[in-house]
Amino acid sequence: MKKSTFNLIASLLFIVIVLVALYSIWGVASNAQPSLTTNYSVGPDFSGIEQQATKLLSGLENNAGIPLPTPTDKMGKSNPFTSP
Repeated sequence: MKKSTFNLIASLLFIVIVLVALYSIWGVASNAQPSLTTNYSVGPDFSGIEQQATKLLSGLENNAGIPLPTPTDKMGKSNPFTSP
């Protein structure tokens, strides 16, 4: 058997194997029934985030002795793409 004939038979066999695999995957996927009773939540609950953050930060100390003021104004440049 010539090398080109062997290559042709091997490539055709590979194509047939791939097509059979795709057809079987397609058949399994089309027979799957979606669950219609799934309940989705509206969204994440952020109601307790502020209290949890306050609780976590209340135990921290400023051991450096440097005053750390609470920022009151918007920090940074209004347009970061302008020249410095």
